[in-house]
Amino acid sequence: MRKSLVNILLIMISVFLISCINNNKDEEIITLSNNFDLKDIVVTKLDLLKVGDKTKPLFDSLIDLVIDCPNNINLQIGFVVSTSIDSVGIKHITIENINDLTRFDYSRCDGVFYYRGYQFVIIGNRWLFKNSGMVIKLISINPKRLKSIFRANGEFYNSSWDFVYVKNEFYCISYHNCGEYWYDSKYYQSE
Repeated sequence: MRKSLVNILLIMISVFLISCINNNKDEEIITLSNNFDLKDIVVTKLDLLKVGDKTKPLFDSLIDLVIDCPNNINLQIGFVVSTSIDSVGIKHITIENINDLTRFDYSRCDGVFYYRGYQFVIIGNRWLFKNSGMVIKLISINPKRLKSIFRANGEFYNSSWDFVYVKNEFYCISYHNCGEYWYDSKYYQSE
């Protein structure tokens, strides 16, 4: 009798402790710098997209290039993928890395996906991605409050690549990464 009472007591204490530990309900904790307060927070809802297997090698190489750059050590890395189709039907893709995800204006984005633990937001046509059917909330600082900050702090984008998508292949036509710049003169001719 005494042994069963001790077992029941141990089970009750265990259940109580587990409920205390898991009581946070996975709430997101937001840390703001001294320049901002809670009224500066903006929540943007975006479609959660899926990336296809054909584009994963492209994103793999760009992630590796960005994280290997010494300028990006200890920075919060994310990416902006801007897509468009020009008047003759050529698909253009610009990919830029951003260095602070909370200080980006998500209101101009058309979707988001996550790959290898990195956030990629989409601006423009989503022809390259599939919709997952889910919506995600992104938390950031109000862009109106950020305007004065960016003017004072300088560059927000650290690296960028421009591609054209022709015959189911990506062709890099320019890049700026880790202090290096290159462009294909065939696509960038002076007027």
